[in-house]
Amino acid sequence: FWGPIKWVSFTAIVAAAFIFIFVFTGNTSYSLFMIFVVVLGITVGSSTTLLAVILMKAFGNKYFGVNFGIFNVAMLISSYVGPQLAVSENINVFLGVGAAGLVIGAILFLIGGVSRNKETKIKLF
Repeated sequence: FWGPIKWVSFTAIVAAAFIFIFVFTGNTSYSLFMIFVVVLGITVGSSTTLLAVILMKAFGNKYFGVNFGIFNVAMLISSYVGPQLAVSENINVFLGVGAAGLVIGAILFLIGGVSRNKETKIKLF
């Protein structure tokens, strides 16, 4: 029913929605914070797992290690820079920008998957 590209885009939208809810409710509720952490953990975990499958389907097995390494370097950089920015700026602004980035990324991910699918006739969805 849902392929990996649609699922990753869906989880990015869900994560963005929960970030907006958390920011606009004043982020003072401990129970809402726990739900926020669980939902973000599920969405990030599923995205990271499914991106390996997407990389293999899109670029093949031959250079999978190199492509997956490049993907993980990007995750490493964002994992280092993100917390540094979070403590130096207003947390609500940081979370809002992150949620907007998730929505933009989900849209671009869907567009890229559709165009790749039409060019190569590879079933990515």
